[in-house]
Amino acid sequence: VGIEQPHGRLPGQFGQRAGRKAADAGSQVAGVAFDADRDAPTIAAGQWRLAEVQLANWGTFDGAITRIPIARKGHLITGPSGSGKSSLLDAIAVVMTPDKWLKLNQAAQGSRVRTDQRNIPSYLRGAWSRTVDDDEDRVVSALLRRGATWSAIVLRFENGVDAPVSLCRVFFMKGTATSNADVNDLCLIDRSVVDIRDLEPYVRSGIETRKVQAAWPNGLVTSNAKHAPFYARLRSIFGIANETALQLLHKTQSAKNLDSLDQLFRESMLEEPATFA
Repeated sequence: VGIEQPHGRLPGQFGQRAGRKAADAGSQVAGVAFDADRDAPTIAAGQWRLAEVQLANWGTFDGAITRIPIARKGHLITGPSGSGKSSLLDAIAVVMTPDKWLKLNQAAQGSRVRTDQRNIPSYLRGAWSRTVDDDEDRVVSALLRRGATWSAIVLRFENGVDAPVSLCRVFFMKGTATSNADVNDLCLIDRSVVDIRDLEPYVRSGIETRKVQAAWPNGLVTSNAKHAPFYARLRSIFGIANETALQLLHKTQSAKNLDSLDQLFRESMLEEPATFA
């Protein structure tokens, strides 16, 4: 399947983003340069490719909904350190990767040890810096969203032939919660163009699973980390025979952090020999 993929920025650095107007070629969205050349929509007709990424309240993508059109013939995402490249890649990974394999911020870490490990709660809260509190003798994070908060990610795929596919994942956290156990989530896969603005009423004050299913009656909805049917449907649509291909896709996003190509092939690409049983 030809799936192209394209904490890390200071609040206020990128300004507000709204509206559904596609970015022109060579434009910048959220301080990161995107090549949004859409002049060749029939390239590899029949092959599913990422066409758009939508984000709301993810990391320091704060407030307004961000919509990023992805070029079908190839896409390059560039920007200085802290501009949001890893946050964007992590958003894609959070939708495409089963939680059992999900490791965030790997693309930015390389082989060195990092102390600013990110997780889903830190992205929902908009954690953007870590400082030492001398009075309490601990490291604290500056947060953009401290109260009840929601977050949403939508990936739209197109193949130039069939109806588009929207893969959606939304989150909600109450009060000042900061742990994974406090996160409620929902996944939706639908053969249509889904927009975050349409999902917002069903997640802004808490996830309303039944209303989401009613709004997209032909879609598949899963919730509260029980997403095996979601990934099974994803694989069926994209023609991915083996679930571990999703793990491999996730690893290729963080290729800078590969310790061994041999290990990559053994763990993610080669089936275990029968003699090992």
